[in-house]
Amino acid sequence: MPATWLFLGVLFVSCLCLHFDFTPAAVNDHPADSLFSVRNAAANLGFITRVPHPLGTPANDSVCAFLDTSCRSLGLDVTRLPFTSVNRVSSRIVIGRGVNIAATLKGTGGGKKILVMGHYDSEPNSLGAGDDGSACAAMLETARALRSGKPLDRDVVFLFTDGEEEGLLGASAFVRDSIDLKDIGLVLNFDGRGNAGNCIMFRTSPHSHWLIDAYAHAPIHHVTGSFYNELFNLLPNNTDLTPFLKAHLPGLDFAHVEGFTAYHNLTDNFNNIHRGTMQEQGDNMLGMTRYFGRRDLEIVNAADANRQAAHGNDTFFTIVGPLMVHYSPTLNFMLVLAANLLVLLSLGYGLVRGRIKWSQLLLGGLLFIVTLAVLYFIARWTLLGLRTMYPLYEGYYPNRYDTGGLYIALAAESALLFTLLYRWPLSRWSRSSLFMAVLIISVVLLDVLYRYIPAGVYWLYWPVIGGAAVFLFLRIEKNRNTRPPRYWLILIALIPAVLLLPPMVYSLAIAFDLQGEAAAGAVVMGLLLGLTLPLLKPAFRESGGLLPAAAFCILLIAAIAGIATGGYNTGHPFKTDLHYLVKTDNHQASWVSNEAKPSWFTKPYLSHPALFLDLPAPQLFLTKGYEDTTTNPEENRYDIYCQPPPGARSIHLSFDPDHPPTAIRIDGKDYKGPIDLLDYINPDSSGFPLLITLPRGTRPHLVAASRTPGLPAAAGFKGYPSDVIPFPGPYANTTMVERTFNF
Repeated sequence: MPATWLFLGVLFVSCLCLHFDFTPAAVNDHPADSLFSVRNAAANLGFITRVPHPLGTPANDSVCAFLDTSCRSLGLDVTRLPFTSVNRVSSRIVIGRGVNIAATLKGTGGGKKILVMGHYDSEPNSLGAGDDGSACAAMLETARALRSGKPLDRDVVFLFTDGEEEGLLGASAFVRDSIDLKDIGLVLNFDGRGNAGNCIMFRTSPHSHWLIDAYAHAPIHHVTGSFYNELFNLLPNNTDLTPFLKAHLPGLDFAHVEGFTAYHNLTDNFNNIHRGTMQEQGDNMLGMTRYFGRRDLEIVNAADANRQAAHGNDTFFTIVGPLMVHYSPTLNFMLVLAANLLVLLSLGYGLVRGRIKWSQLLLGGLLFIVTLAVLYFIARWTLLGLRTMYPLYEGYYPNRYDTGGLYIALAAESALLFTLLYRWPLSRWSRSSLFMAVLIISVVLLDVLYRYIPAGVYWLYWPVIGGAAVFLFLRIEKNRNTRPPRYWLILIALIPAVLLLPPMVYSLAIAFDLQGEAAAGAVVMGLLLGLTLPLLKPAFRESGGLLPAAAFCILLIAAIAGIATGGYNTGHPFKTDLHYLVKTDNHQASWVSNEAKPSWFTKPYLSHPALFLDLPAPQLFLTKGYEDTTTNPEENRYDIYCQPPPGARSIHLSFDPDHPPTAIRIDGKDYKGPIDLLDYINPDSSGFPLLITLPRGTRPHLVAASRTPGLPAAAGFKGYPSDVIPFPGPYANTTMVERTFNF
């Protein structure tokens, strides 16, 4: 059964490629003094991640002091940069006070500086080991290793930002306030979304041919792809690098994204973070800083920038581990064009030689479209079923551990459905017609994607080019006595598909976990299987139903294994959402949860009235109200002063939704309305002023709420068992005291 074994071999090699592509670096237990030491970094990480340390908490101040002291002990020039910064998203304003730390390692020459960046604040219910304590620990260790080696030509600024989790507050403030921004030649930002995986370079500054070329030659662990860069730019996501890119500074974004279940919660801790991930992150940080620290960062010139702006971004990706490929936008376009022309050439050749029948080609195209749709929707329904089986919330964060078995089950499900849908057509219709239909649909999809992510379609046109090339050499199968297919040629043509499509399936799985968007991986799986049709038809003829049966067995075993490991324990705690709300207007209190339905933990609290605690609420004072006769006589202005209660981490102001402010002035800056919500993180204990503009005849109506971490035992909270932790987010595990004000 040569075709059957070759088909199974293709799948095995695909899994092997995943191993080489996504296995983090091995830990170097005995590094030289000038190399990165995970042991040293772990010692720093242990202190940083002792307790949650979000902006506006004493723990945050403690981490800030630790980083300051550590940098000074390394001989760096340290500057504390207090800030008040504002982030606005639609009709919501977030303002916060924090402290950035800029620590400079002096170089021997002049020129532009390298800025290495990570944020030291954590989410309120997270210890922040992967996000982003490991980067801060790596920055300290990188500074130590640099001082132990040959001095760099360039100054290196290690920027520890605060308030990233509240909307890039620290990074935005640094870009806004820095008078030396023009002296920065490169920004390297390191972040994490999870606690494991490779250190992926997932974003670059636009039009940076020189930067991609330099990255490719740097002595580091290369894991990247312009697909990530293009997709990230389409999504409403940001990192601390974003304000620097808006200021037109060149930069690279790095992050590890596996271990999504640990994201923003207490399992993102010192013990759980993968040490290989720390090694790879540290090696990349140190290697990039050393490499660029000896390069002329002024090499960016107007001609290069204009060329890139005119033609787009470079295409780049890694295959089989460290091998990196990168080329210009022009070559990228030519390869897209080549894929189209090769498919047209193969179609014409097949029609002229009588290898393609129009009826079977059209039916094959319809079959492939239906197959991809079936794979997508079945995968999406399966993911919905898995989320229903476990107490997962309608939203972003997962509450399910050990999803590796479920990923395998989803891939096997796609293989099972594909082989079942194609078994009968492959036994009755021309292989050439069916394969050409796959190529045509694939190239149409390629052209659509090229419009939106032009530098990110390499993973599709290379497999299409390989498939179209082999089509020209397929032998006609008239009967069972036909000469065997040219298997060696088919295998060569499948190399691009094997190298590029399985990593894309895996990337979508780790990026979206069990969210519905992960169903896109089933479509990519369908494209991969469609390109194996030249092998699949003789395999069906040799083995009958063996392939669907094997896929079903793998699906069953992987699903059982995945479900069996889905329980909760001390190592894999259950996440729950509970907070305590006091409404001082009517002297009532309640336990509140944002869970889709009460869990076994929250139900006893939610089903009984909460004990009222007379806790202090925020105070608002109207200091002045007047008509705006100078700029707009149809508006009134109100000077209001907010006094936070002792210990409040943040103040939340909700305005009348029927009459929202047309403008607000806070921290000396004006913001146009309508404005529905305002959050002040880490307000000064003495309070803050607020100027509100409303339409004439409208009086201020506000609901002010304070948030403090933790739940009050005095109200009946009995603590979290060892297998339960707070859910991610700003509300879970908080005490809120609310009061309404009408002036």
